Amino acid sequence: MFGVYPAVLQLQLHLPNMQSVTYNEEDNLEEVLSRPGSNKTTLTEYFTKNREERTARKILYREFPEHYRWIKGRKVWQIRKQASGQIGRIVYANPSEGERYFLRVLLNHVRGATSYEDLRTVAGVMYSTFREACEKRGLIETDKSIDDCLTESITFQMPCALRRLFATILVFCEATHIRGLWDKHKDALGEDFSWDNNNTSTVDQMVLRDIGDMLHSMGKDIKDYGLPSICDVGDSSIDMMKEVREEQSVSIDQDHLDIFDSLNKEQRQGFDEIIQHVFANKSQVFFCVSIDQDHLDSMCSFTKQSGTAELLRRVSLIIWDEVAMTKRQCVETLDRSLQDIMECSLPFGGKVMVFGGDFRQVLPVVPRGTRAQVTDATLQRSYLWDKIKKIRLSQNMRAQSDPWFSQYLLRIGNGTEETIGDDYVRLPVDIVIGYTNTDVAVNTLIFSVFPSLGEHATSAAYMSGRAILSTKNEHVDRLNAMMIERFPSEEKVYHSFDTVVDDPSNHFPIDFLN
Repeated sequence: MFGVYPAVLQLQLHLPNMQSVTYNEEDNLEEVLSRPGSNKTTLTEYFTKNREERTARKILYREFPEHYRWIKGRKVWQIRKQASGQIGRIVYANPSEGERYFLRVLLNHVRGATSYEDLRTVAGVMYSTFREACEKRGLIETDKSIDDCLTESITFQMPCALRRLFATILVFCEATHIRGLWDKHKDALGEDFSWDNNNTSTVDQMVLRDIGDMLHSMGKDIKDYGLPSICDVGDSSIDMMKEVREEQSVSIDQDHLDIFDSLNKEQRQGFDEIIQHVFANKSQVFFCVSIDQDHLDSMCSFTKQSGTAELLRRVSLIIWDEVAMTKRQCVETLDRSLQDIMECSLPFGGKVMVFGGDFRQVLPVVPRGTRAQVTDATLQRSYLWDKIKKIRLSQNMRAQSDPWFSQYLLRIGNGTEETIGDDYVRLPVDIVIGYTNTDVAVNTLIFSVFPSLGEHATSAAYMSGRAILSTKNEHVDRLNAMMIERFPSEEKVYHSFDTVVDDPSNHFPIDFLN
């Protein structure tokens, strides 16, 4: 009832000397490789049978299971004594795999091949690649449509966009002659690099590295596409992955360093303890609880070979702000991914992690979730919570000028403020604007927040010191429109113009950028 008919035998597909070998973790590799028949597969023995029996040469590789039986223990093909319903299916290969894909094409069309070299031979001429053999046999289509796409794009797209298009074609368009596309369009792909560099080899390397970075971001490796090799030029900054180069090129803002001198006692203690672990290269997770701060996969989407993974390996400290609003599953996913990347079973792969947030504020959003489900989604319900060292910051830096309001917020957060039922708190009368109707209430609100607007409309200090918050964009748009009408001066429309920094040759004219 549950049988599969006809029975299907999976036929192996591999390039020369690239057979798959399975073994246990504790096995010795030399012993595994020396085992009798370890290099035999359905494909290698197909070649052997064609060399030994002329009748076998009339049969395609995929048809072999219909006439021969694969003896798994001995790893040989044995002729069938009676007809069988078994059929063969060659393992799938994507065109992006290059030679392995073209090998599959040849095996599906060429009968009686006695070796890999025999497959590459057409009309007495042995070609160096399976792709060339496919072309000579007329088994593959040309890349004319892809070539036309690149040729057309050159007329209106910038080189960076062309490189992105080229990388996208490599991944999704199943081009068969990638090297030919590269040779034809590489000058256009590197036009921007050639403005400052006359060495064509260097320009080609810069283009290949950029395309390689784009492929890395899509989880692919440029080495899989038959493009020229990226040379080791001895410059470690060039050999770095894009994500690492970008982060290391960020300049340090002196204003950020100056903040160190303004830390209060609590902040300084927390800072010193975190930095101590960073410099000591000790694994530790901190949770800074600060009240002055403004379907999930089991692993993160980036691979161990990606630029993001390499960046995470290099960092000494990871800071995750407002983690209280994040579902614990996200944090746990990062924990598993870092353990995998770092090959370390310590929390977060041994990285020093600093979480910032306040559980008195907005909790994780669980669509249509109950109070219990929302609470269960918080980091406090995670297996990681007990492993986190808590640094509590109790001084509200933004409410120093209004200590009563600061205490009021703390009482709400601690659940000690008087409530109406389970869900409401009573707001002080002096911070509430009474509601009569919408227009009157909104006008009263604007006047309360922006008193004497006509006199102070040009004052930056006045305008930057006040704001009206709303929960919906439509309300914000309405408030903005009402505020603009209240400004005393004449309305002006300002146009933005994009320019390129350090472009003395005007390679990017204003009309193109805008």
